[in-house]
Amino acid sequence: LIGIDIAIRMEKNFLYLDISNPTGSGMTERINGTGQGIRNTRNQLDLLYRNHYTLTINASGGTYLTHLVLPLNLIPAYEKENMYYH
Repeated sequence: LIGIDIAIRMEKNFLYLDISNPTGSGMTERINGTGQGIRNTRNQLDLLYRNHYTLTINASGGTYLTHLVLPLNLIPAYEKENMYYH
């Protein structure tokens, strides 16, 4: 079994998401964003939140550590553009 730890909290108009999971063999070199999933995630965050988010991904001691901070007081870009079509 693979253990994945997820912690979510809200504080002062920000959502904090922390995820940790074990690295697989040969996976550490993908930490710098060379993996397709990481690229897609960063692209989606760029489209939705532009420069108003923080995403850090690190590998340490056989574990991936992902930290994401999103502002709760901003409407994502796609909602602003489509908010009158609902």
